Amino acid sequence: MEKDAIEFNLTERISHLIMMNSFFIVDPGLYHGQMGIAVAMSKLYKHTENKVFLDFSYDLLDLVFTKVSNQLPFSLSSGLAGIGWGIEYFIQNNFVVGNSIEICEEIGNYSANRTGILLTL
Repeated sequence: MEKDAIEFNLTERISHLIMMNSFFIVDPGLYHGQMGIAVAMSKLYKHTENKVFLDFSYDLLDLVFTKVSNQLPFSLSSGLAGIGWGIEYFIQNNFVVGNSIEICEEIGNYSANRTGILLTL
């Protein structure tokens, strides 16, 4: 091996592979999509304190926000509820500053526009 070569452990190799492929995932959701990856990368940042993972989670979070619409399902796995849960995770863990109530109201408005049923807190 070369003197200046960088070696990555298994966790870093897997996370880098996920990072490279995450922009090709269509689903913005929590279980099968980009929000779940953003949450996982922020947890990896807490574990490693490698700022690359936190910066990446912010970039992915920005991408998820561009995909939020009333066309998404309301489900936890692939829809607005899961995205809302992910945002709440970022707020509760002090990765972002936000008002949880306003975010829930906004998700409720998206749901009401789609289903005609207004969710209230």
